[in-house]
Amino acid sequence: MSIAEIANINYLFIIFIMNLVGVAYFYVSPARRVAELTPSVNSFMTMFAVIAAAFAVFALRALIPIWISLTLANGLFLLSAYCAKRGFVYRSGHSPPQLLKDREVWVNISILTIVNTGIFYLWIDNFAIRATITSVYIAYVFYSSINKIPKNPQDKSDGEKIAQFAIYVTVFFTPLSATFHWFDQSYFVYMSTLMFTQAIAVTSLLGAFLSLLTSDLIEEHYHNSVIDPLTGVYNRRFFNDKASKLLGFSRKTDNSHGVIVTDIDDFKDINDKYGHAAGDEALVKFAKIISQTVRSSDVVARFGGEEFVILLPSSSQDETAMLAKRLCEEISNCVIATTAGDVSITASFGVSMVKEPNQLQASLEIADAAMYKAKGAGKNRVVIA
Repeated sequence: MSIAEIANINYLFIIFIMNLVGVAYFYVSPARRVAELTPSVNSFMTMFAVIAAAFAVFALRALIPIWISLTLANGLFLLSAYCAKRGFVYRSGHSPPQLLKDREVWVNISILTIVNTGIFYLWIDNFAIRATITSVYIAYVFYSSINKIPKNPQDKSDGEKIAQFAIYVTVFFTPLSATFHWFDQSYFVYMSTLMFTQAIAVTSLLGAFLSLLTSDLIEEHYHNSVIDPLTGVYNRRFFNDKASKLLGFSRKTDNSHGVIVTDIDDFKDINDKYGHAAGDEALVKFAKIISQTVRSSDVVARFGGEEFVILLPSSSQDETAMLAKRLCEEISNCVIATTAGDVSITASFGVSMVKEPNQLQASLEIADAAMYKAKGAGKNRVVIA
């Protein structure tokens, strides 16, 4: 066995092990235990497993007919790119067709097989053309997945930016090995270039996918720490932090900010009459009405129980009172269909104003006192402090 052949075997073994390491990383990844991320993790893990299988089949061409090795290896390489693309689609919240039923995948693998094995091996044996077609095909699939990565194209996370960069690197380096073969027909040169470009692509993809999933895990934990799990609005801790920042930022402008404290009237009676499940449904509907009515810049939070607080940045007292009255009317006209029957609710509102961060707690107390005055005056109304 020549030195070149030994080197080629070593190259194949190294890239094979690198992909198995990728499989192992994703298999033990904590992201795999998060239900929303599991399909993406499994797709990325499958991608590295398929690449490893492709290189294993590639290495077995000395033991099996070359046309079989060629067909399987090319098909697996293309399939691996589709696995990555499917992982991004899953992560964005969509569900691609089951892999075995994904027509796009199998049609393109069939086309690649007909062109590479049928035309450029069995009919016209041209290694350079086969390598070019396969690498360009794979690069195209990876390129088509770039726009699937960001959940919000206007607000990309760091992990999403890293993943997109890694895909660009893969798109650039994947066809590179075939390009060199047009200038030097040496199989050893081709294999050396292939291993070099694959090592870069695999390393880039592994690091990028892990960064992406780590970013998702951080976002998931942050979301759970600041969002009320029942109603989907912010919790008290986030409200206090956000309000302090907003008030501090706008201190130079001398703008006033509105504060609304609201509470569902006779909520205990709803729980007693219809049950706690119906009470929870009422809270969810109540929070939904508020969230859909306020401005995007307003901050809505559940402080506990049936009490909610709204901060209206850069708003006058009249604007704040107008929103409170509108919410009061919207809620009083609402009938909530629950498992225990239709439930009608009303709410009382207290309004106050704040300018400085150190006034926030006092303003909340003033608005809270105004809300209790509204309850004492008959409920289902707005009191301005």
